[in-house]
Amino acid sequence: MTAASTSPPVDWTSLLVGEIMGNYRIERLLGQGYFGLVFEAVSVSGGARAAVKILKPGKNDPAAVLDFENEGLLLRKLESCDGVINFLEGGSHTLHATFSGGVVIPIDVPYQALALASGSLDEISNDPVARERLDLVEALSLWRSAVLSLMRMHQGGVAHRDLKCSNCLIMVNKSKPVIRFGDLGRAKDISLAPTRDIYAYVMGRGDLHHSPPEAIFWQGGDGTDDFLAADYYGVGSLFIELLTGFSLTSLVITDMKSALSQGQSDFQSGQRRDLNVLSAKYDYVLGGIVEKLPKSVRNDLEIVLRSLCHPDPLRRLLGSPFSRDRKSKEKLEWILRRIDIVIQHLKIERRQARRYERKAA
Repeated sequence: MTAASTSPPVDWTSLLVGEIMGNYRIERLLGQGYFGLVFEAVSVSGGARAAVKILKPGKNDPAAVLDFENEGLLLRKLESCDGVINFLEGGSHTLHATFSGGVVIPIDVPYQALALASGSLDEISNDPVARERLDLVEALSLWRSAVLSLMRMHQGGVAHRDLKCSNCLIMVNKSKPVIRFGDLGRAKDISLAPTRDIYAYVMGRGDLHHSPPEAIFWQGGDGTDDFLAADYYGVGSLFIELLTGFSLTSLVITDMKSALSQGQSDFQSGQRRDLNVLSAKYDYVLGGIVEKLPKSVRNDLEIVLRSLCHPDPLRRLLGSPFSRDRKSKEKLEWILRRIDIVIQHLKIERRQARRYERKAA
């Protein structure tokens, strides 16, 4: 028996480089996922550089197409929101691909042209050397920018639902790095009714190691509070990821396969597990992380992280435990205020330390 012949995989990068999509000429591949390709491109009219995101040709998965279209719609909706990456243009490009035998097949390629970022937070979180070099004030400043961007995104009526360092794009504004969110394929317009089947909401999508516990145990919901609670958890986990290189969920739920299996069994039998039973594990993990931070700021940061990342999503929706923050109109306002207090405290301590060193010298 002879082995069945297989066609070599198509080198889409080579086929796409040089193509002009709308106002942009594709130049080089920046990165790729299972469904998408991201290229650096240049404007053919003005020479400005941009990132062009392309739904990988040949991927006919309906969910991927829907996510890509959803991202374009929400980026347009958030055009005036500076919490997300700037949307420049989008559309469909016809690629004339030549296959074996000289057969030319026209393929429609959906694309989005976006502002070009300087990098992403996972370039820090995935690199032990970069994490070690990252000053705590710098880490807090980056996290604060992410929290602010999420607050503005929520004010624009959209929940992200897929927060992780790889989706946090670093832009430079007046020599200062700021975080803007990208990859809005799983984001949700919270002013609209659910558009997917129940399974798109009860459990996580994408990399489950970044999902909140309710998505692991098949308890996610399709209401506004469910989406906000999931985003609060995600933005808290961003800081953990920036400090340790790991998402909070991966540090707490170490046997993901068993947790998912248990959640599915509960869902199918109509049971609902009390997620508060995970509180001790979350407290232990968060306590071990903040213990490595300066003693003067541990308490504030631990309170903030436990509020954002409580395993019970309803507890994440509660207001500030600090009486002077009770007038905050929304949760992320008091979170920002706490981060500012911690940053200022660290800066004062450092100035005092430098003065002491000069006197000692």
